[in-house]
Amino acid sequence: KKPAPTVALIGCGPGGMFFLHALAIRRARLEADGDLEGLASLPVVTCFEKSSGPGGVWRSSRKFEDGGRGRGNDDGDGGGDA
Repeated sequence: KKPAPTVALIGCGPGGMFFLHALAIRRARLEADGDLEGLASLPVVTCFEKSSGPGGVWRSSRKFEDGGRGRGNDDGDGGGDA
């Protein structure tokens, strides 16, 4: 029996999250089909992320006056949502 491949995922930005989501969908389908051989062939993934959480370029470093809820446009022009 061949061992499951191992994968090092560098960064959990959009690409990393897409990969993990696709793997989760595949795992769910294999479980639903009862395909134990297919499940055993899925990779064991370790994700390395330098930030405190996932998101990569989707993460915002902006600080909002409303405590971080990000309602509306916070550019100070009074124009509301942009």
